[in-house]
Amino acid sequence: MNKVELAYTAGLFDGEGSVSIHQTLYSVALHIQIANANFEALSWIKDSFGGSISIYKDRRNGHSSYRWRTASKKASFFLEQVLPFLRIKVPQANLALKFQSLKKHGSEYQKGELDNQKEYKVSLERMNREQYIKYDRKEVK
Repeated sequence: MNKVELAYTAGLFDGEGSVSIHQTLYSVALHIQIANANFEALSWIKDSFGGSISIYKDRRNGHSSYRWRTASKKASFFLEQVLPFLRIKVPQANLALKFQSLKKHGSEYQKGELDNQKEYKVSLERMNREQYIKYDRKEVK
């Protein structure tokens, strides 16, 4: 993707995306997603970054919406690419990238490592809940 396409993708992610850390009994993994009513936009992102697209139908009005998702290394690669263009989700992206960089692949987790990863999950949930935004609103005209 060129810089304009990455900036467009970052805008979609800032407005319609989310960062989360999912936990199972023995592992913790980075997940990202973008929800949108436009399948083509998400299909283009999927073609560029991998992942999957799910369809959801609103039971009240029958309208369809779509959700692109990816996890772990692919999620980290996506965040690295769009980070220079993000305006709103910079703190979440930075925390997610730090979390992913500390993951050990192909080895068993020791209790302390899993507890440390769970702390990242709690911190990210707090950021999302508080709508933690760090950018200078004076630049917005």
